[in-house]
Amino acid sequence: MRVRLRVLLKKTDVALCSAADGTGEEHAADLFTHQQKLQKLYLSNNQLSALPGGIFLNLPNLRQISLYDNQLQSLPAGTFGPMPLQDLWLYDNMLTRLEENAFSNLTNVRLLVLSRNQLSRVSPGAFNGLTSLEEISLHTNQLATIEEGVFRGLPKLLQNNSLPHLKQEILDGLTGAESVVLAENPWRCDHDIVPLRDWLRKNSNKVKNVTSLTCFSPSNLIDVSITNLNDVDLLASPTSKSSEDESVSPTDNNYKRTIINLFDLLLPQEKYLFKK
Repeated sequence: MRVRLRVLLKKTDVALCSAADGTGEEHAADLFTHQQKLQKLYLSNNQLSALPGGIFLNLPNLRQISLYDNQLQSLPAGTFGPMPLQDLWLYDNMLTRLEENAFSNLTNVRLLVLSRNQLSRVSPGAFNGLTSLEEISLHTNQLATIEEGVFRGLPKLLQNNSLPHLKQEILDGLTGAESVVLAENPWRCDHDIVPLRDWLRKNSNKVKNVTSLTCFSPSNLIDVSITNLNDVDLLASPTSKSSEDESVSPTDNNYKRTIINLFDLLLPQEKYLFKK
């Protein structure tokens, strides 16, 4: 759906935009012409399903973009031009994946909020260029796995996802962290849980309430602490999800074990549940 934008409020350093009546699309390259001093741009609560090409290419002083509550489905490489952007708000959209170099020009971004989208995959290299990133929020998406290197060197906040295991290469990247919070994930305790079990035993000082990390499935191991699992338990467990496990979805009322926080957070988790 193409939506025309109009500027409701334009000051020297702030612009507030809203979807306009009628069809067609504002010529993006001209939308913020002569707004070289613009520092904050609010494009939230519209019906944007795509960002017009060039809309962010002529804003050399922009420090904050708010794009939450739209219908954005993708962020092609080059969407964001070079700018001193520090905060980028993209939650409550319809993004399904992040492609390589989606944010490569945003070397000054400190906060990136991508929570409450439909992300099922983050490509390695999606966060290339984010060398100043201090916080990233990806909670309430559909991530079922994390590819090696995706978050290397980045602070992480991943909650309300569906991670049943963590691969050895991901765990290796957490060894240098001072604090790792892995609470309330739907851990599936089969042979693939061994890397996490062994890592938790070796790094229990990094994980708060490590014994509270328990199995979500299979049924014979529900609520068993992962650190207490022995090889006999795992050999006796099915190696694939049972029909009972497959019937559980992240939208079920009882599906509570879906939080993973990696590394210390500078701000409370609840911050990203509210609009800014």
